[in-house]
Amino acid sequence: MEAVYKRDLNGTYLIMEAQGIREKDYQVYMLEANCIEGVIPIQVQGLGHVTQYYYDISGKVPIKAMYEREGIRGKEICQMVFQIMSLALEAKEYLLDENKILLEPEFIFYDKGKFFFCYYPLHSGNLHEAFRHLAEYLVRQVSCDDKEGIYIAYELHKATMKENYSLQQIADEILKVQFSDREVYEIEEKMEVKADQEAEQDPITVQEMGNGWVRETKRKWKGLHGLFRKRKENKWGEFEEFYVEEEEL
Repeated sequence: MEAVYKRDLNGTYLIMEAQGIREKDYQVYMLEANCIEGVIPIQVQGLGHVTQYYYDISGKVPIKAMYEREGIRGKEICQMVFQIMSLALEAKEYLLDENKILLEPEFIFYDKGKFFFCYYPLHSGNLHEAFRHLAEYLVRQVSCDDKEGIYIAYELHKATMKENYSLQQIADEILKVQFSDREVYEIEEKMEVKADQEAEQDPITVQEMGNGWVRETKRKWKGLHGLFRKRKENKWGEFEEFYVEEEEL
């Protein structure tokens, strides 16, 4: 996977190049036709004997550059985990493969308080493995003066070292340390509004299938509701030695 950057008068672009001229598949059409929250818009074009995938990253900063200057804090780690979890669920709603979401630090961008991700249709990786490597990166980049951030990064890394770990369970354990009861209420309210909006956008289906379909639409967000129910106990616990692959150092 080759990546280059291009800057012109219209903006800045990350370009992935693949050998050969490739026809657009349903993934590209789905990405072009829908504005998926947290996904950087994509354009595909052929040039000579290669296919180029353009990502508009104007105004966005790669986290690899941002957090090597100053460490990441616990609240930002929680936000990133939440967005990855949310995006993985959202991808399925658009028949997209969550494993094609790039989690390498150079391909995750930050702008105006949010993280943005690249969906690369030709990616052959695995989301769970990529998330484990991301957790290792966060352990190394966490701000040394953020005690809670160190705890969160360590617990995140430790959880991903388990065989067949669950991303949703990790999100449940990690994110709960950052949200108050009021924030939980506001987040769940936003989820309900989003579900209602989706139902309103498809009135024909609602008419044909009735209120049962509306309830089912709302239930698709159930996986996120559980992320905010528990609270971290008021103790830090013992820090065990954590493992980072030597090749990653």
